Amino acid sequence: MIDWTKTEKRRSPRFEIDIPFSGFVSADGHQFQAKTRDISAWGVGVLVYDHLSIGAQVDIEISLSNIDDKFCLKGKVVWVKSMDKLDQYRTGISLVASHFNPIPLVLRMLQLKAASRLNSFRLPPS
Repeated sequence: MIDWTKTEKRRSPRFEIDIPFSGFVSADGHQFQAKTRDISAWGVGVLVYDHLSIGAQVDIEISLSNIDDKFCLKGKVVWVKSMDKLDQYRTGISLVASHFNPIPLVLRMLQLKAASRLNSFRLPPS
């Protein structure tokens, strides 16, 4: 019989979510554009178009379109993996300021996507 369970080694669950955001490296003010791949209470996996140095302190501002909510997070780059396409880097950022609850962000993003789909769906005239 196959064991279908998977042992998660992280402190909290990750949520796969694709949200564009901007950030900057605290030390030199270098701004970068990225998008999330996943987020948890203790970290963010991102796809970045600039190489960030391991150990760099970063400030991240996630802003959802059509909503005034902004999530400002402080983190530290803990790993970087070069991708084969167009200077893209998978990067792991450990959140250092405090414990972050990603569930409201994930739910708001899902709500925005659902509303967008509903608005684009039109019934044919009767």
